[in-house]
Amino acid sequence: MRASILPAPRTALHSVHNIDQRVALIREQIIKSMDGRPPDGTPLLYLARDIVKDCRPRDDACEINAVFQWVKKNIRYVLDPVDRDTFSTAERTIESGGGDCDDHLVVLAVLLAQIGFSTGASVVAEADPDWSHIYSLVAVPKEAPTKAVALDTTYAAPAGIADV
Repeated sequence: MRASILPAPRTALHSVHNIDQRVALIREQIIKSMDGRPPDGTPLLYLARDIVKDCRPRDDACEINAVFQWVKKNIRYVLDPVDRDTFSTAERTIESGGGDCDDHLVVLAVLLAQIGFSTGASVVAEADPDWSHIYSLVAVPKEAPTKAVALDTTYAAPAGIADV
C-alpha cells in the first residue's frame, strides 16, 4: 500500500497548564469532527451507520462493539512526537490511519455520537498537567443511561463496564 502525502495541517500552538485545558483541546477536536468527512468524502455519520449495519435495531452492545472493533482494526496506535502532544480531528486520524490515545478517543466519541450515544472520557493522571493515558467512556443504554462502558482501543483488552 502506497502512503499518501498529507497536506500540512492547520496547526495552532497552545500552552496548557493543567489537565482541564488538555481535555478542552480534545473536546474542540470532537466538535470540529462532528460534521467532518473522512478521506473518501463520506460524512462520518454515514461511516458510523455503515460500521453498525449488521447490528439489530436498538442493540446498543452490538453497535458499541462494532465501532470499538472498527477503530481497533483501522486506527493504529502511534505515539506523538517526542516532547509534543498533538490533537487531531477524527477525519485527520482516520486519514492517517493512526494516532495516540487522545486521537483514538476523538474517533470513538465522534462515531458513537453520530449514532446517538453520549460519550465521555477517563483520564489516568500521575501529575497535573501531565497525564499518562486517556480513554473513552460511552453511556448505556442510549435512552436512559445508568452505566458507562470503558473503551480503550489502544490495548488488547475488551470493552468494560464502569459505574456512572
